[in-house]
Amino acid sequence: MPFPEMIVIATSLMTHGIIGKTKARRLQRDDSSATVNEFMAYEYINTARIHFGMSEIESERLTMTEFSLLINAKYPPAKGYTREEYEQVADDYFAQREKRRAHIRHEREKAIATH
Repeated sequence: MPFPEMIVIATSLMTHGIIGKTKARRLQRDDSSATVNEFMAYEYINTARIHFGMSEIESERLTMTEFSLLINAKYPPAKGYTREEYEQVADDYFAQREKRRAHIRHEREKAIATH
């Protein structure tokens, strides 16, 4: 097998087997830059056995992508804001508040000017 093809296959195996390739929504409260020093496959194997009622053989054959999809299907993302969503809502709130305050100031100035 040519070396470039081996690289493509190895990359795909690592992506789906170890990292997983699914969209997972990360809530603000879970947002951290914490990393781990090691990957413990048996934790994922045991989790699949417990949560999905799989045999050891079935759970060992899951790719990380399949595992992530199963977890997302069984436990939909919790409600809450991502950091970007929170910042957008906060920015919108403060902009709206400033608009209301400016309107109130304008109405007061108009009332004072007419009296």
